[in-house]
Amino acid sequence: MRKNLMWCGVRMLSVALVGWIFAQALCYETRTIQAETMYREGNAGLRLVGSDAEGRYLARVGLSPDQPAASLTVPIRPLPPGNYKFFWRRWYSNRSLPHTITIKLYNSEIGVPPFQVTISNPLAIETCASDICLLGVPISTSYGYDVLRLEFRFSGPSSDPGGYVEIDWVLITDDPNIVIRDNPCRPGEKQFVRLSDPTPPVAIPVGSTNAFPNSSFEAGDIYWMGPYQWDFQAFNAMIDDSRAYHGRRSLKLMMFSERYATRPEFRVGKFGSPELQGFKVQPGHTYTFSFKLYHERSQPIGVYVWAECVDFADQCCPGNGCRQSFSNYYAFSGYTWQEASITFTVPSSFADPIATIGFSVGATDGDAYSSFPVWIDALQIHEGNSPLPYQPAESVVAGVRFTLPGNVAWSGQENTHIRLYVRKESNVAAYFEYKVYDIFDRLISRGQIDLTGLPVGSHDLPINLNAGLKGWFELHYRTVTDPSNPPAFQRTHFSVIPASSGNTLIGGYGSTGLLPLQIYNLSNIRWQNLLSASNFICYWGAVEPTNDNFNLYPHRIQWARDQGIQLIFPLAIGSAASSSVPGWASRGTCSSECTHGCGSPSEPYDPNIHICHRVGGGDYEYFRLADWLDYVRTMVRTYKFHIKYWQVIDEPMTGFSPEEYLKLLRATYQAIKAEDPTAIVLASPHSKMRQLLELEPNLHLYCDGVYEYMRDRSYAYFIRLWAMLYGKRVVSVEYIFQRSGWYDALIGVNYPADIGQFKAYSRQSVKDTILSALQSLAWSGAERYMLYDMRFPGDLRWYTCFEPDGTWKPAGTLVACMNAILSGYAGMDELGTGSTLRAFWFRSFTGSNSLFVVISATDELRWVTLPGTFSFVALDAFGNPALQSGRRILITGLPTYIVVPRANEADVKKALISQSLSKPSPAFWVVGSDMRWADGKLWLVTQIRNQTSWPFFGRAYVFPHWEKKSLYHLWGYTPVYDRAWYASTAITAPVNLPAGSIGEVWLPLEYYDLRKDPDLNFYYPLYFWLVPDWDTPQLLPANEIYSSMFWFQP
Repeated sequence: MRKNLMWCGVRMLSVALVGWIFAQALCYETRTIQAETMYREGNAGLRLVGSDAEGRYLARVGLSPDQPAASLTVPIRPLPPGNYKFFWRRWYSNRSLPHTITIKLYNSEIGVPPFQVTISNPLAIETCASDICLLGVPISTSYGYDVLRLEFRFSGPSSDPGGYVEIDWVLITDDPNIVIRDNPCRPGEKQFVRLSDPTPPVAIPVGSTNAFPNSSFEAGDIYWMGPYQWDFQAFNAMIDDSRAYHGRRSLKLMMFSERYATRPEFRVGKFGSPELQGFKVQPGHTYTFSFKLYHERSQPIGVYVWAECVDFADQCCPGNGCRQSFSNYYAFSGYTWQEASITFTVPSSFADPIATIGFSVGATDGDAYSSFPVWIDALQIHEGNSPLPYQPAESVVAGVRFTLPGNVAWSGQENTHIRLYVRKESNVAAYFEYKVYDIFDRLISRGQIDLTGLPVGSHDLPINLNAGLKGWFELHYRTVTDPSNPPAFQRTHFSVIPASSGNTLIGGYGSTGLLPLQIYNLSNIRWQNLLSASNFICYWGAVEPTNDNFNLYPHRIQWARDQGIQLIFPLAIGSAASSSVPGWASRGTCSSECTHGCGSPSEPYDPNIHICHRVGGGDYEYFRLADWLDYVRTMVRTYKFHIKYWQVIDEPMTGFSPEEYLKLLRATYQAIKAEDPTAIVLASPHSKMRQLLELEPNLHLYCDGVYEYMRDRSYAYFIRLWAMLYGKRVVSVEYIFQRSGWYDALIGVNYPADIGQFKAYSRQSVKDTILSALQSLAWSGAERYMLYDMRFPGDLRWYTCFEPDGTWKPAGTLVACMNAILSGYAGMDELGTGSTLRAFWFRSFTGSNSLFVVISATDELRWVTLPGTFSFVALDAFGNPALQSGRRILITGLPTYIVVPRANEADVKKALISQSLSKPSPAFWVVGSDMRWADGKLWLVTQIRNQTSWPFFGRAYVFPHWEKKSLYHLWGYTPVYDRAWYASTAITAPVNLPAGSIGEVWLPLEYYDLRKDPDLNFYYPLYFWLVPDWDTPQLLPANEIYSSMFWFQP
């Protein structure tokens, strides 16, 4: 659970296994004054900017002999007497600009003497970290002030052309933790940092007895993170009751050959999670990690066990001085439980050591096709220099077990796919407590299961977590033996997906390991492109490192075939950024665009036999077309048993001219067809279809379709028309960030953003993903959409739809559900203007139904109304019944699907277009906003009418920094860092909106004096989210609300 506290103006972060506890404090700071809110005089104005600034505008101050003076004035939070530092983010057009700056502070209410200091050469006394600077002048005040004035004056000769300074924000603070210091990780650079920033995730303390949680895999909890995009991940689906060293269960790992490996193995990775760092150990102490292993092979199994100690007191930890690694290797024979262990001593010089442990197992013989099980059990970590007799860490442990990998469950089969596993070592009183939340922040289910009456031993119990709903869910759970001191909730995710067979509309760029392929199939995502995670299969340089010596992976293609996964094979040759042309195949380089005779004297470039493309550094490389065609023929000959789709180069126009690409395409098409006449060859116009057709009007003779981005609607229509004219296929593609966490660049740490009550971070990623898919399919009529990407396991902040623990991010779950909903439909077009509603039109292949996908463009909940009396079906983004009142359907910022009979298609199209133009009624209507004085503060009070039949209870989250068009003067908000969508920076207020009634949101303001400026059009917009109450089940989801903040001239 999340709590808001205060500590020295600095948000401290402590992490339990489940969540964040936010702490703030009482030191003074001005909450980062945005320059765009300042009153400007002289040659000072505003410039609208993009994402490079924290605010929507920069204040631009121009200074020259003709315009020598300018000033910026702004009311600030009341500044008590004290000693302060002055930080600002600014850019100079001319670093030799001769000028002075005078900082003035005065009180608008009381006639006390003002504070004033003039800096004759500010650039000479600044200390900067990039564009954030500390002015090296003390601000020592004896009185309280509430207005800041910055006066700029040109001080150069009349011959000096002058220049300007642009200001993003100003910060005045006495917080000793906010500093500019030498960057400890980058010598010679400075760093703007808050020293008391979020702490790392928690670690489990280790003592003289076993500290490993669920060490015999009797409950559902597993905390292992496989190596990023290396196809391995340990799930609790692998908990097996066929063999055990202790209790009833163990972890069953199926060996398979990874990437370049020729023998089966399994890399478990390291113990931990994004919230759990590892084990807390003590300097100078000795510890032992051990486990039991069993297998049934005639040949030995190799076991590699490792531990690593890292000193977290060293912020950079670049090498051996702050980390130390330990490892052991064993070769175990079969048919008996054997013990592997590692003993390590923490360096006494480490101030704050954390230990991580891990292991991998692999065959000492076999081949790439082999697969067999190995069982793991009885994990221990404790102090001491040798393993102790095994003893579990808990007297009772319970956890949810998902029987399918990836924590996937099929709708209608949850009772089989989701179970509660319990292990009791003794007769103790205990209960299992859980709460389940959906992506819309709603509490879906909660409960307690009494474990007291269960006998000693292992148990398998039913549990209903998702209340029959489909979608992505966050599970919070704990086992309680002492109700007076319950442990923190632990957390995991799971997905409930409608089962669907056959072909699917949306695919991805995924891995070809056994585990991810199984998850793709279970999740209705049955098309994958081999680029990215599986590029070792297709990159020319990796496949043919020496002439006629090929690295082939037919076993991986067979694994995909076994799971029903169709593959697109990109014949990959490199780009402007990198080249995958094998070194032996490169015949020379030219310093500029290839011309006849340039390059190597032994084999100069000849356009009749060579292909030229740009490589890094601006050079051009050329290779023989004949060598390339040998590679192409070998790939088709080897993999045509399953692969039918061949993409001729990924993003060719980053390195190839249209002329060279056409030359390559023609020859490649003919080579592929010669090997497999049934193959489907896709050209990659890479946004240059018109240029290609100008050069080759008969492009249709050299491809069976195109593989293309659909970022522009008119371009997509053009592609569609060409494909229809020549009977060609269209496969669309896009690159989208599926983020579920944020990265603090100042301290180089990943953090999960969506722990707790606010999940707008993930919802925005989901919306980006889905809009790209819908517009690509509807605009172009593509037969398929390929999403970049689905590498496994994933990362909190990169593209992939997978989390680090191998579960789906919300974007992945929604794609899986979307595939089931859109099965049997083809995209037709987008309707309306898209300013308020995005409405996409699909038709069933049978012609009986039409489907409309409607999304609120502004993320506000809005009503759409269907005409007539015909029957219809309305579903939410995951396929659950949508909220509706009669023929009124409540739409959200994620898709709502409306299925109607084909005969009523035209009426629905007209209605959606009309409502898109007229802006449908929102579920929550802002009646008005006004200023009120109460409790010694000035408040912005927004009145909201609930225009639905359901009550809403929760909190309003306000994000001045997150929403670039918002007001920056709310009390308690500090947009100092670039932490987009980080929920702890929000200002929150309670809100209660009964059905059909009006409620109020009260937000305290920084100061008592507001100014209106014509450049801001008399008002400044304010956006905030209504987030459901943490402990109150309700139907209405989280949604965005729009209000207006008026600026008053004093």
